[in-house]
Amino acid sequence: MNKPLKNITTTLFVTVMAALLQSTPTYAAEEPSALDTTLPATKVPEWGFSPEETKEAEEGPIETTGTYNRWFPIFGQWAVDHGADLPSPFGIQLNYIDIRQGINVEALSFGGLSGTSLINTFLTDEVLKSTTDNTYNIIANVLKEYAPDLSQYASAKTLEFLFKYSPDTVRTLATQLVDSIDLGSLFDIDVGKTRQKSHTDSIRLDAWVFPFLNIYGMYGRTRGHTNSVVNVGSSVPLIDSLLKNYVGQNIGYELDLKGNTWGLGAVLAGGYKNVFASLDFNYSWTRLNVVHGNIDAFVFEPRVGYQFHLPGWQKIYWPESTLSVWLGAMYQDVKQSFGGNLSNLKFTGNLQTLDNLLNPGDESFHVEQRLKNPWNMLAGFRWDVGKHFAVTAEWGFIHRNSFMIAVEGRF
Repeated sequence: MNKPLKNITTTLFVTVMAALLQSTPTYAAEEPSALDTTLPATKVPEWGFSPEETKEAEEGPIETTGTYNRWFPIFGQWAVDHGADLPSPFGIQLNYIDIRQGINVEALSFGGLSGTSLINTFLTDEVLKSTTDNTYNIIANVLKEYAPDLSQYASAKTLEFLFKYSPDTVRTLATQLVDSIDLGSLFDIDVGKTRQKSHTDSIRLDAWVFPFLNIYGMYGRTRGHTNSVVNVGSSVPLIDSLLKNYVGQNIGYELDLKGNTWGLGAVLAGGYKNVFASLDFNYSWTRLNVVHGNIDAFVFEPRVGYQFHLPGWQKIYWPESTLSVWLGAMYQDVKQSFGGNLSNLKFTGNLQTLDNLLNPGDESFHVEQRLKNPWNMLAGFRWDVGKHFAVTAEWGFIHRNSFMIAVEGRF
C-alpha cells in the first residue's frame, strides 16, 4: 500500500472509533454470564464531562457557601453567607499593661494629728528661755484667737515669766492648746506636679455574641505608686513661718498602691474588605488593700485599621495568618479616692520628720484625684496565627504613655 492511501485509511479508522466511543451508551450492571462468573459486576462511567463540570467550564467556578455549625455568634451563618471570615467564638487572654500618666490631686487632707511629740521635741528649756519679746506677742495673739480658755496667759509679760522660770508649765499649756484644736485644719497643702505609674496583670474571657458584638469580663492585680510635689503652709502666721523655715518648699511624697481589679466590657466591630473599625467600652473597679479606697474607671477606645493576609509555609505546617494594624484613641474617666494611716505616705526631707512627730499611730489622710488628661492616642497590631492563637501589642502616646501586650487562645 502506498503512503497516501495508508494515511487516509488511518484517518478514517480513528474517526470511526471516535464516533463509536462518543455514541456508546452507559453500561448498566448486568448479571455475569455463565462463562464469566469470576468477574464482579461493574458500572462503566459516562464518557465526557458531568453536567456540573460542563456548567463550570461554560460559566466559571461554582461558588459554594460553607456551613457554620457553631451556636455563637448568633447569625453566624448569615455572616458566612455574606463573605465574613468569623473568628472562633470564645477566647481566653492573658495580658500585661503598663501606664504612666499625669494626675490632678483635688484634695489632700490630714486628720487626727497629735502635737504632743512635736511639743516635747521643740519646746526644750533652751528654746523657751531664748524666746524674744516679739514671739511673746505672737503667742499671746494665738491664745486669744484659738484658746479663749487660756486667755489668762495671753499677755507678753505672763508668757515671758513662764518661758524663763516654768518651762514645764509652758509645755503643759501648749499641749492643752494643741488638744483643743484640729491640727489638720492649721495646714494648707498645695499639691503640685503629680505622676502615677501602674501596671496590671490580668486574665480576660470573651465571647462573640453576634458577628458584630463581643462581650468580655476580666480580673487582674494592679500595682503602682503616685509621686507628688507638695508645699505645706498655714493660715496662722507663726505656724506658717515655722513650716517654711523647718520643712521648706517643693517637698516630694510617694504613695504606694496595690489591689484587685475587676472589669466588664463590650466591643462593636465591623469592616469592609480589609478595612475594619471597632469601638471598645469597658468599666473597671480596683479595690486597694495597701490603703483604703478604690479606683473606678470608664474607658472608651475607638480604632480604625487594615488587615493583611499572610501565606502559610506548608513544608513546616505553618498555617496562614493575618496581621492587623491600627490607629486609635483612648478616653478614660477615672476617679481615685483613698485614704489610710498617715505612715503610708512617704515624704522627703524634714517633712517626713514632722510627719513622724505628728503621727504616733492613729493619724490619717484622705486623697481625691483624677486624671490630668482623659485622652491619648493609640497604635497597635494583632497577629492571628490560624484560628486559635493570637498576639496583640499596643502603645499609647500623647498625654499618657502606655504599653500593652497580650497572648490569646480561641476555641
